[in-house]
Amino acid sequence: MAVEHLSSVSRGDGAAFQRKAEFYTRRTGLPVARRILISPMVDPRARDLARQMGMEIYTYPEDVPPEPPAGG
Repeated sequence: MAVEHLSSVSRGDGAAFQRKAEFYTRRTGLPVARRILISPMVDPRARDLARQMGMEIYTYPEDVPPEPPAGG
């Protein structure tokens, strides 16, 4: 699981987080099962990009379920 907690998320932040997860996988050989962005302010374009990349987005850390949501 990879988690990024930011005060706000732009489209570029989502793309950077994706690259970090990919780097981790290349470096360790271990897949990242879940990519979670936590932020109270998410640009709508960043939200769309994150969904396309299979990321989960939450407003508060308390909102993150222990298991991935159904269908994700």
